[in-house]
Amino acid sequence: MHSVAAAAPQTPGNRRPALRWVPEEQRHITLAFYGEVPDGVVEDLSTTLEQQLGAVAPLSLRLRGAGVFSGQVLWAGVQTEHTSSHSSGTSPLIALMRLCEQAGSQYSTSGTPSPARERRRAHVTLARARDRRRAAEQLQARAAALSIYEGPSWRADQAHLMLSELGAGKSGGPQHTLLDRVQLRG
Repeated sequence: MHSVAAAAPQTPGNRRPALRWVPEEQRHITLAFYGEVPDGVVEDLSTTLEQQLGAVAPLSLRLRGAGVFSGQVLWAGVQTEHTSSHSSGTSPLIALMRLCEQAGSQYSTSGTPSPARERRRAHVTLARARDRRRAAEQLQARAAALSIYEGPSWRADQAHLMLSELGAGKSGGPQHTLLDRVQLRG
């Protein structure tokens, strides 16, 4: 995957930087989030994803634009290279996100799945604020600088089932571990 990152600014004294950058190897596009899923159903979930996504054609994607979520997360947008719509009227990437969401909805033990969001934004998280107040200006400046960025396209021919462990990564960030790969064959 192609990615974009900016160097963290130096801070005076011993203060930690206001932003915690997501390590390149941990960056990913979240297609669906399932919440708590018991270990015993991961194999079934993988099989369901393979069945649902096997008919999906690989996508040509690119990074484009940027922004800030909730005043604390810097993200780069992800879009299909071509703006052609799926038969449902949405982009092929949004259609893939919906398929992934539907495939895993039965496996979550986190209670009632969150209602389907009609306005989805595929993105890659680049950095998180350590301190929202100190990071606000840096987040906005970086989002403004990246908002005009349009990266080269790449072919996405797999979806990955990931385990996300909050607080288990470097500096207390999340740790994402690959559990399975699902081929897009369409």
